[in-house]
Parts: sequence; C-alpha cells; structure tokens
Amino acid sequence: MAQQNPGTVTPDEGIRHACLPAGTSAQVRSERNGVSGPGSFAIIQTTMVFPNKEKGLSQMPLIHRLSTRVGSLLLIGTVVLLAACSTAGSTPSPPTATAAFHTTLKTTDGQFVLQFSVTLNRQGLNVFTVEVEDASSGKPVPKMQTQLSTTMLDMDMGTDQVDLQPNVHGQYSAQGTLSMGGHWEIRILLRTPDATLHEASVELDTPT
Repeated sequence: MAQQNPGTVTPDEGIRHACLPAGTSAQVRSERNGVSGPGSFAIIQTTMVFPNKEKGLSQMPLIHRLSTRVGSLLLIGTVVLLAACSTAGSTPSPPTATAAFHTTLKTTDGQFVLQFSVTLNRQGLNVFTVEVEDASSGKPVPKMQTQLSTTMLDMDMGTDQVDLQPNVHGQYSAQGTLSMGGHWEIRILLRTPDATLHEASVELDTPT
C-alpha cells in the first residue's frame, strides 16, 4: 500500500484555505519539480496578507507539496474560490437618495401664499405639508380645512384625496401615497371658516 506524503494537501484542505477572513488577501504561486510521471509533484505557495495592530500588514506563506494531478486541480479551485470570497465580501452601493419637493405659490384668487412640500417625493408613502400665509399681512392663517387631490398625469389612475391636519399655527400636514413614479398634479384646496373655497395647483416629477 502506497504511503501518503506528509506534505500532501487534500482538495478539502485546500478549499478551507481559499475563503479567508475579512481584511486578508492571498497570492497563489505554483512550481513543478521538472519530473513527469508518477514521481512528479507541484509546489503551491499561498501567501496570506492580513492586518497586524503593531506591524501593519503581516504575511503568512503556506507551502503545499502536491502530486501533479491533485495540485493542478486544487490550484484552479483555490483561485476560483478566492475570487468568489472577494466578490461576496464587497459592500453594495447604497441606493440613490431622493430629494424632497418644495415650492412657493399663491392661490388663484391671490389671497394666500402657500409653502408646499412633499417629503421624500418618492413612490410610496410621503408627507405632504402646506403652510398658509395671508398675502397682504404675511401672517399665518389657522383654522382652515385643507385638502389635497393627487392625479397621475402619465396615465389615467383616477384622483386620490388627502386630508391635511393642523400642526402648528398656519401649518397643515398628513401622510399620503404616490402610487408610482412619474408626473403628478397636486391641487391644494383651502376652505376658510366662512366656507369660501380657495385653491392652487402644482405639478411635480416623482423619481421612478
């Protein structure tokens, strides 16, 4: 029965060397002894580089003496697995952040100035805010019934209503949904205590 060379590394052991801890890297080099046939062997040297708190980077060479057939297969498998480990450890790029929408406009009758914003202006749930000022005095206007209607202009999806609630003096807000990205029309409807209706409208583009 043939004796196993103490320096021979099985494919399973080579695979365990392939996936390295985070922060390390590896270089693989192979050499043959120049002999063909049953007596030939290959030398595979794997150098791992890893952080060291005192000396910066440290290197650990691992030298394996393998039979030519096993060594060739293991070398290929080691290089492929090192590439896979490197790809798996990479951090994906964060998604692009969307910007809130904000504009200043007047009601069609010119009596009120509105500060209107949509946060985050994205497909899905958003916060709609309207600040109402008297156009003549510049003072906030409380005690108004405030409602929005949202209409998708890129296709016929009907119109949704959002009732805003008073937050502070002259400011109204509520959560509402923009069901898809695209071109939207927002109508702002204000009703004063004497039941007079004032309105304004604005168009905005929501990222897809």
